Amino acid sequence: MSSHSPLIKELDLLTDGQKEDFISLVKNRIGAYKGLSPSSIYFGNVRSRRYDNSYKYDEGLIIRWDMPSLSSDIVLSLDDLTVEMYAPKFVQTIRNPPGASVSPSPFTPAVQSAISKSRSYGFSSKNRDNFGLYLGRMFRSDDDARKILKRVGRAEWLHEGSTFVELRLSSQSSIMFDSLEFATRVGATLGGNLDYSSESMVYDLYKSLMLQRIDETSEEELASLEDALDFMRWTIFGGSMSGVAGDYYGIVNQSVLLAGVYGVG
Repeated sequence: MSSHSPLIKELDLLTDGQKEDFISLVKNRIGAYKGLSPSSIYFGNVRSRRYDNSYKYDEGLIIRWDMPSLSSDIVLSLDDLTVEMYAPKFVQTIRNPPGASVSPSPFTPAVQSAISKSRSYGFSSKNRDNFGLYLGRMFRSDDDARKILKRVGRAEWLHEGSTFVELRLSSQSSIMFDSLEFATRVGATLGGNLDYSSESMVYDLYKSLMLQRIDETSEEELASLEDALDFMRWTIFGGSMSGVAGDYYGIVNQSVLLAGVYGVG
């Protein structure tokens, strides 16, 4: 699917300048909702593993937040948020599906090989594409990670230490509006703003995207204007233009009298 609309346009259709504008918009909206500012945000290649265990590289929007700890309330809020954003697609999280046992695993950076001293929960609809929302913690060493995870248990290991949240959105399968909403809501949640109205936010983000004029009118769109006008002539005024043709094609007269002499309206 490709679109010129900034609402449903895929990220991989953006030019370099439009990507910079979009990043600025994401930062702006996160700040507007009193969210935690990202430590880094950029478009880059994400390494994913194929089913034959070879690697491929796909472009994505990568947003990372570093913080001293993650509270249990924020972790559960991010869990619920991820399920909501992926719906109706299934996404594996800590609590989804209910009753499933999820263990922290070595964190895989976007391009480099896995760093064993980091552990993370990866919320993703596919376990091989390396895209999704990652909640992790940095440890001093691999042995340190194993000892702490064994000592504090799976429920508390994120609540102290050098933690991070990283959102990776595939450029090929992510559209502008969904990406802006996901990033803004994650930032707001990490900033402790859990009281925003999702309905009001959707309208605000919709308006922000439209007002930014991130999209440009193409020659194809201008060339097809006559087709749109012709369609309007026949669907709206077809019955009046030719009663015979209107009856033959089943076109109902939808025209309206806006002004006329006395006695006709």
